[in-house]
Amino acid sequence: MSRIALILGPVLFFAGSRSHEPEELRGGQLGATPRRPAGRSRSFALCAVALLAWLMVSGCGGGTTAPSSTPPPPTSTAPAALQGAWVTVLPGTEERVTLTLGATSYQITRPPNQASGTIAVSDDRIEFSGSTVCAGRGPYRWSLTGGSLVFTAISADACPGRSEVLAGYTYSKSG
Repeated sequence: MSRIALILGPVLFFAGSRSHEPEELRGGQLGATPRRPAGRSRSFALCAVALLAWLMVSGCGGGTTAPSSTPPPPTSTAPAALQGAWVTVLPGTEERVTLTLGATSYQITRPPNQASGTIAVSDDRIEFSGSTVCAGRGPYRWSLTGGSLVFTAISADACPGRSEVLAGYTYSKSG
């Protein structure tokens, strides 16, 4: 039997039942419909409905929560192969962008602008945060193939300027 039936069964039984006193003690006549205070049955029913709604919303207190589809943010330092200065040229504008990655920090230079912040890396995931020019995080996947570094956004970057120079661009090691 479900928890809801076990809890609500007695409540609904008593809410819908007549008084349990003998008829002669209730002041009525034998065979007459027993009298109850008018609001008592209604208040029991309302309590039962409220309890049922609460149990349905709370999931009866059992089970587990669904796992999050977003993995936790990375927490380790950047591997040595990722650290250093990287350069790309933006198509159309021919602007040269330099991305410098440290163990736990980054700096983006897009003359005349510059921004820096922190990074955390785990496997092929890198998260940019703590920017000097905007708030929020930017989660990306990175791949390094034959000296070319590419970033792919996992979800929207909170800093549009950062995503303008990272998402989908190929960087080459500088120097």
